[in-house]
Amino acid sequence: MKLFHRLCFILLLLSSYKASAQSESPANEGIKGIPINDSTVVYTYVGEWPSFPGGNGARNRFLSENIVYPRAAEKKGIEGRVIVSFIIEKDGTITNVELLKGVEASLDEEAMRVVKLMPRWNPGKNNGEPVRTKHKVDVVYKLESRKSSSK
Repeated sequence: MKLFHRLCFILLLLSSYKASAQSESPANEGIKGIPINDSTVVYTYVGEWPSFPGGNGARNRFLSENIVYPRAAEKKGIEGRVIVSFIIEKDGTITNVELLKGVEASLDEEAMRVVKLMPRWNPGKNNGEPVRTKHKVDVVYKLESRKSSSK
């Protein structure tokens, strides 16, 4: 039952993140809150979502191949989920990398370092036009248990 409640909570968080159909620059909004074409507007909801080249599987491979578990955190047994937000620009580059949820300084810094290394994304689009889009990625640090690694 706890798993069901956690799943519902996660789905609620994801739906609330995507449903926030607002730009981050309210001063640049036109009639009825529809943002005008301005290069400073950052969207949190778009008609076509940004995508990592090769899809989510490729993004996950990129993260797992480039994240280095900080040795001090590993020795202390520190695990957790780091959430990093960033803007995907109209040309697909990543800017404004920020920590949304941290675990421990070395894990947080490593997650942000690797997000900054990501290749250009396919940008988000509204009405077929590329737009600046706010996005986030979760980096989960999980140590293998000694029991499972000895098999």
